[in-house]
Amino acid sequence: MSDRNIEVASAGREDGGKRPSPIDDSWLADVLSSIADAVLVADLAGRIRFANPAATTLTGWEQTAVVGKRLSDVLSIVDEETGAPPAEDLVLRVVRDGDLFPFASRFTLIRRDGARLPINGNIAPVRDEMGVITGAVAIFRDISDRKRVERTLRESEKKFRLVFENAFEGINLYEEDLEHGTRRLIDCNERYAEMAGRSREELLEMGDVSSLQRKVGPVVPDEDNLTLRRKHIPYRGLISWIRPDGKENIIEYTAVPVEMDGRPFTIGLDRDITDRVEMQRALERRAQELEVLAEDLRRQTAALQARNEELDAFAHSVAHDLRNPLAVIFSLADFLSEEYKDLLPADVQGHLDAIHRGAQKMNGIISGLLLLAEIRKRDVELTPLDMQSIVESALGQLTYMIQEHKPEIVLPPAWPAVLGYGPWVEEVWVNYISNAIRYGGRPARVELGATPQGDGTVRFWVRDNGPGLTPEEQSRLFAPFTRLAQMCAEGHGLGLSIVRRIMDKLGGEVGVESEPGRGSVFSFTLPVADGT
Repeated sequence: MSDRNIEVASAGREDGGKRPSPIDDSWLADVLSSIADAVLVADLAGRIRFANPAATTLTGWEQTAVVGKRLSDVLSIVDEETGAPPAEDLVLRVVRDGDLFPFASRFTLIRRDGARLPINGNIAPVRDEMGVITGAVAIFRDISDRKRVERTLRESEKKFRLVFENAFEGINLYEEDLEHGTRRLIDCNERYAEMAGRSREELLEMGDVSSLQRKVGPVVPDEDNLTLRRKHIPYRGLISWIRPDGKENIIEYTAVPVEMDGRPFTIGLDRDITDRVEMQRALERRAQELEVLAEDLRRQTAALQARNEELDAFAHSVAHDLRNPLAVIFSLADFLSEEYKDLLPADVQGHLDAIHRGAQKMNGIISGLLLLAEIRKRDVELTPLDMQSIVESALGQLTYMIQEHKPEIVLPPAWPAVLGYGPWVEEVWVNYISNAIRYGGRPARVELGATPQGDGTVRFWVRDNGPGLTPEEQSRLFAPFTRLAQMCAEGHGLGLSIVRRIMDKLGGEVGVESEPGRGSVFSFTLPVADGT
């Protein structure tokens, strides 16, 4: 700085044109040294005459080394984008033109150590009291922090725009006029425009798109939209766009009122739920149809139950009414056979035997009907079974058939302990064994056995040496009134149906394995008794 005093003119010269009080150089130097901005003062030749601490710190030059250096060497700046320095010496330009030269944030300072810092500031001419230019002053500052913030904001804006443009939901921003209750669309993504069936540009040009929307559902909370926006309360609801293509779509939206720079806006997030609504409607229609079918089924079930109860009552009545005359037929046939066996001709004796067999078959039918009714109505407790005694009792029921057909019957040496209900299990054995004798080979060979299954059950089975069954014939088994062989006139078809009913009640399963020409194996399963 020069030895003379520096005079600072007052702003308004309200002192009537009097000269201001002079300020000495040392006071001015103290002021410049105290400010945060970097200050470099150069003479007309562009050489530095003064540098404050902020300038030496920012440029990397020491105080003692910087004075006398050319300002362009210490304040070495380049264009941030091109890396090129200014086209001419900035001090000379300012001195020549007498104008301030600003260097904005696009300039980078190259420090003495080669490091680069983004700066902004300006270089201005220094004038004496006569207005003569005596040099130049550069005032500049480090804007690294600001640059970082700007970069962060740009990256954030880029990420936001990426999400905004590629979101599956429709995103929109409305500017609100809460006083007049109007609003204007100022931004939206492509998905939002797609839901509306229009281009983004068309919607933004319209601004007010309320005429294109139709309310189709309640608003939550249950208040007017404008009231909620005025209260800054988020809300949601359902609308449908009135599209040019006539297609109806259902939009579920969420609106969040916000303020930016003191002005009200609403951010919206819209989701197209048309498919979900249509599916829900289809499910509701289907549910109504199913309810009609269910009601019809309940009526049919009730009617069927009433009919079954009537049939059970009829079966009981018929069975009991037939048992008495059937007993008379049995007794009379036995009496005639025994008392007059030596007097009756052979053909008459044959007729009496036929009467006896017919009565026995009728008795089996009656017993089957009564058993079917009992199984349907009765629940029994499963208890440990003495299978050997049950099998012997079943064979005893078949004494007449065994005497007539003389089959070979093979029994195992022992039976595993299982749970069941004895009278019903005996009936299963009677049906399986009688079928094996009736439809087995000639002579019939009937083998009985039991095989533990490893799953807590035992499979009991009866193997015959009959002609076997085709897959089609096997598929018709265990249904009411189905015989083992349609070509055979014997049997009434109730046996296997009774077996299935019994096993269903006892929690077991029935089965058949057969091949034509290799006989058949009929089976049933029962649970193993505890402790075995």
